[in-house]
Amino acid sequence: MIETHVSDWSGSKWYDFYDPKIKIDADKAIVNLTAALSEGMMNSTLPLVRKNQKWQILKQEPLF
Repeated sequence: MIETHVSDWSGSKWYDFYDPKIKIDADKAIVNLTAALSEGMMNSTLPLVRKNQKWQILKQEPLF
């Protein structure tokens, strides 16, 4: 996730992730991170689930 450009998957012009933290419990995980945009910083929590050996974001609404 650190190596991913947020604009690649969010469709926005976020510049970077800061301080990502992940808590994994079997096939579920929670990621807490801060994303930076020219207007400021925003915190977000992303619930993930592992299916077929890949992590998928569960949140359907806009991330930020």
